[in-house]
Amino acid sequence: MAQQLCCARIGLEVLRLQAGHAVVVRTPCAVQVAEGKVAACEADVADFMDSFAWSGGLHEFRLCRALYLRMLLSSAPARLAAWKTPGRSAVGMSRSQLYETVAHRLEQGELREIEHSMSAQERTVYACLLAFYRRADDAPLP
Repeated sequence: MAQQLCCARIGLEVLRLQAGHAVVVRTPCAVQVAEGKVAACEADVADFMDSFAWSGGLHEFRLCRALYLRMLLSSAPARLAAWKTPGRSAVGMSRSQLYETVAHRLEQGELREIEHSMSAQERTVYACLLAFYRRADDAPLP
């Protein structure tokens, strides 16, 4: 659900950028549909998180989401390397380049938000998990 929300936000941002730069003519209806999708996804995530708040599952969810975002961001150099970024403008970007650029920016923001809101205990567990996965990535294959 969290990734579905992230994708909905990316889609909305891409539509807004394209409309703002007249790259592609979009009707206001397309933006409204995208905003509705984001709102529905936000409601689903909020309901999901509320159902796990009492059991401590919210901490696990946040840690898993942060690790997943780190994985996505670690692949960003390979995904974005083929394109030269023409600044912060959507003009001249292909739809796929714009999507990847927006995704990268929003994923970085979400990860920063999660990391800054972690408790001391969550930060300790998170640091241990990051160290474990870094060592696992460096381990030679049998």
